[in-house]
Amino acid sequence: MFSNQLQLLTKVLYKYEKQHNVYLLDLDCVKQLIETEEPQLIRFLDKITNALVSKRRTEKNKIKAQQQIISQCHLLAGLRSQNVNKYKTDLSLYLSSCELSTTRIDFLIKAGITINSKTLYNYREKIKNNHLITINEYFSSYVSKFFIL
Repeated sequence: MFSNQLQLLTKVLYKYEKQHNVYLLDLDCVKQLIETEEPQLIRFLDKITNALVSKRRTEKNKIKAQQQIISQCHLLAGLRSQNVNKYKTDLSLYLSSCELSTTRIDFLIKAGITINSKTLYNYREKIKNNHLITINEYFSSYVSKFFIL
């Protein structure tokens, strides 16, 4: 049953990520998304939250734990399908910007937390190459709104 639910969760997160090029981290938004898109996942996050978060925790700690659960859902979906990787890609970009070595990033891929350094390098190159094109397209679209004094 859990494996079926995880498969459905992966499908929903993949579809959302591909349509919007972002991922959700807010528990209520993720819950609404997965329960709307896949009725078999109704109360899925509630069950995980109840199993993992002690009722004795403070409200602040419960909220933190719920955010961690959502992050873990993205990581689990990423383990199930390599195409659900926006979360891991953004995390890898962040860690790279903090000058974390490629060796350490590659260590984190073994834990399923990040994408590997080669994929990260290719993604950064793609961003770099598309940046000038994006800027030029923006100015081309709005050139009529600019005037020179």
